[in-house]
Amino acid sequence: MISVIMSVKNSFKEELDSAIISILNQSLEEFEFIICDDGSIDDTLVRLQEWQRKDSRIIVIKNITNKGLAYSLNKCIDMANGEYIARMDADDFSYEQRLARQKDYLDKHPEYSFCSSNIDIFDGKKITVKNRSSKSVPDKKDLMKQSSFVHPATMFRKSFLKDMGGYRVSKETTRAEDYDLFMRGYSKGYLGANINEPLLRYKMNIDDIKNKRRFKHRLEEIVVRYKGYKLMNIPKYKYYYLLRPIIAGLVPAKIMYKRQIKSTNSD
Repeated sequence: MISVIMSVKNSFKEELDSAIISILNQSLEEFEFIICDDGSIDDTLVRLQEWQRKDSRIIVIKNITNKGLAYSLNKCIDMANGEYIARMDADDFSYEQRLARQKDYLDKHPEYSFCSSNIDIFDGKKITVKNRSSKSVPDKKDLMKQSSFVHPATMFRKSFLKDMGGYRVSKETTRAEDYDLFMRGYSKGYLGANINEPLLRYKMNIDDIKNKRRFKHRLEEIVVRYKGYKLMNIPKYKYYYLLRPIIAGLVPAKIMYKRQIKSTNSD
């Protein structure tokens, strides 16, 4: 079985419904879909419970107060029965073959503990970039520069997540829980790969870029990078990459957005 996990807080109805439908319509039908309502104060929980009544594969859990993404995903992982655990976000859309393709890839490649994929980028109205690519097998040098995997497009072996103790719940991982997990995994000898075809439509627009550019999140990412570099034994003369979040924060949002939608993880 595959367990799909998703955390939701005050989600837009149309986006949430689209994300859920994309999972329910997967070609591979044997899965459970665990959704955590992370302290929503609107009608998100009611809508999730309506979906749960429609499809028995959906399991809804909730946090009384907002606990953050890392905490909520760990709660989902603790409930998961699947050998594989696939991430999903409430504003993205998984293509029909996603779960089948990722399960088949991990079945055939036991050397990898998780796999992500290429993505199409969606600004909320239209696809702005088709098939944005990623390096097939990133190494530590790639992770030193940036996260080399699209988190909501990733499927993990449950054994990997359990060995890592799940996501690290900390102030500095608020916006970088995935980057932290990937670096910790590589430091212990685990490897990930990317399937070079788009399996997910990823939402990104200029407002998303602005939200991620807040100075406190830039400082938090520096802490995550520093701890990850130490664990991966990155030479200290390469620690100048610690400044990358600050430099990126100084670039105007429109320019950064254009760079994000054009960039790949292959350089």
